[in-house]
Amino acid sequence: MFKQLNILGIIFLMLMGLNIKAQEKFTSYYNVYTEKNYEIQLNFEEDSFWLWIDALSLDQMVTKAGFLVKKENYQGFISALKIAIIKYQEWVKVAKENNVKEFDKEMPVTSEVAGYFLYGSDWYFQFNVFLDFDFKILESNGEIKYLLIVRSGKMQSSKNEYIDIEDVVLVFSSAKETLDFLNSISLEKIETFKNKPKTEDLFK
Repeated sequence: MFKQLNILGIIFLMLMGLNIKAQEKFTSYYNVYTEKNYEIQLNFEEDSFWLWIDALSLDQMVTKAGFLVKKENYQGFISALKIAIIKYQEWVKVAKENNVKEFDKEMPVTSEVAGYFLYGSDWYFQFNVFLDFDFKILESNGEIKYLLIVRSGKMQSSKNEYIDIEDVVLVFSSAKETLDFLNSISLEKIETFKNKPKTEDLFK
């Protein structure tokens, strides 16, 4: 079993070496909590696609990191976010009704993706990342914030066990923000992007 996982890891890393050169900017999303824009890139290989979603690194040594969602994991990732949104709305309502100003709880939701991060001048990947979904309430400058956090936990390079990153997260401050994110990476928009003529093909 371990040998099989190693072989799968090698194949994955070989594919990443090819795919990282073929990425195209697909869209971006605005993170209200960090007040920053993050890019989402996309590339295709035969009947598959790969979404490269830049996210917030909580490791001071790493400034560029994110989640890699391949076609096979796409629906699971979307479904998990939709379930998390419902639970988020439910818990926000409970918190407001009971004047809860500080709270942190993991949601009964998970999703499998891959992860990537830039360490020094090299890119590293972990090909099986099981995401956790957290609900967090905090007070900042007199304002109560209700956060839906999607986190990787510690990620370790699949080719070098001594290189890792503490945590990579998506942070959403409202159900609307999360739904806008989901809409930006819908299958319909992915298909439209895929079928869009390349610039060089417009000039014949």
